[in-house]
Amino acid sequence: MSDTRSHPVVRDGGWEALIVAINNDMAHRFEFFRLEPTGQFYLRRLLQDDAVPHRLPAGVLLDPTLMIYRMTEAIAVGIAVAKGLGWSDPAVLGFMFRWRKLKGRRLDSWSNPAVYVQGGGAAQQDEVTTFISLPLSTPSSAIPALVKAAAEELFVAFDGTSLSQATYDEQARRLLDRRLT
Repeated sequence: MSDTRSHPVVRDGGWEALIVAINNDMAHRFEFFRLEPTGQFYLRRLLQDDAVPHRLPAGVLLDPTLMIYRMTEAIAVGIAVAKGLGWSDPAVLGFMFRWRKLKGRRLDSWSNPAVYVQGGGAAQQDEVTTFISLPLSTPSSAIPALVKAAAEELFVAFDGTSLSQATYDEQARRLLDRRLT
């Protein structure tokens, strides 16, 4: 983070940062995170679908591939941070995911057109919240199934769309193996 205004600071006993990066060549970045010594971590991030104004109008699409990437990232980083803090079994990690302003959006794999999503009519509800928990000892090979468990309700909100486990496996592996290009 080259902009010092985005550097994390200690506030009320926890670390937090507001990251605002306007970029005319790529996606904008708007994020807020807070990390507390109790092990509670919070991240709020602008949907990438709304961060590329020169390509997409905000509030119209939701890319399922990007959602799989971001959820995979959150789970993998959460496990790594907990281990880095010296946590050990029987520690259990909980992840809550919330998507807002969904009503009227359509599913579209605009970031990776090779991923076909059948269905994907406009969402009729405005918000979806899901929760998963997992033991700290969860191997990375189990992350795609966890992402599916956490994302299924989101995608169902789009005309009953259901993605195959193979889609979760391939896209999560691409992120974990750093093969996104």
